[in-house]
Amino acid sequence: MERQGVIVKVTEPTEWVNSMVVAEKPRTGQLRVCLDPRDLNKAIKRPHYPLPTLEYITSKLAGAQYFSVLDARSGYWAIRLTEESSRLTTFGHYRFLRLPFGLISAQDEFQRKTDETYEGLNGVMAIVDDILIYGMTKAEHDNNLFVMLERSRERGVKLNPERSVICATEVSYFGHLLTADGVKPDPAKVGAVRDMEPPKDKGELETVLGMSNCLSKFALGLSDVNVPLRQLLKESSEFVWDVQHDKAFKKMKELLTCQPGPVLAYFDPLKELRLQVDASKY
Repeated sequence: MERQGVIVKVTEPTEWVNSMVVAEKPRTGQLRVCLDPRDLNKAIKRPHYPLPTLEYITSKLAGAQYFSVLDARSGYWAIRLTEESSRLTTFGHYRFLRLPFGLISAQDEFQRKTDETYEGLNGVMAIVDDILIYGMTKAEHDNNLFVMLERSRERGVKLNPERSVICATEVSYFGHLLTADGVKPDPAKVGAVRDMEPPKDKGELETVLGMSNCLSKFALGLSDVNVPLRQLLKESSEFVWDVQHDKAFKKMKELLTCQPGPVLAYFDPLKELRLQVDASKY
């Protein structure tokens, strides 16, 4: 990290000294050095920059036929810290020269920089370091991709070819499959749900319901099916797994893993729009 220019030695006293933690990268299994800046985060004013949602991304994809997903290499480390900010990130005998993981403002700043980098480009959107390029025709997609790559070169953004997919009709993006027809559930997530065992306590049940919630938009009536499971999470409820819970658990898995799975069409503003609203006397 010192050779890469990510950290530098500190030889003088500093006002802040943070702990260091080592985390495993989820995709590669490699180790990542992170700060444990719990005290520092209390003193940082978080900018609260809005992170694009998958729903926002897919609302722009009506008519898209070709997709690419590119990964920004080095992630947060691509952002250089000011001298003042760098001295706040001291750990041991080193301090960060690049934006470290763990800071409460890191994701906000990274998303802001990414949006600024690709501002004004057609068919280019990004959530953190995953950049999506799309087009209604192959020619349009290729042009959008070329312009995006030129902008990346101009701004010094390095991309990871090993984790990139170029000009495909179907790509995996944030736990979903983006296709020419619409959004599908990612087979990896569907497989994980299919392999789930009944939970043994409330903690495992929360994990199960969290996984199912990620795919809930593909399962009509899911909220009605898992009512018995959600009731087990009440503070006043003791975790006792019986026949009704086992039945609800199996039905929930059937809804989430049925094949062929549903395809949700992209929102198309050119088509007729109908609003279905709920009302209350309150």
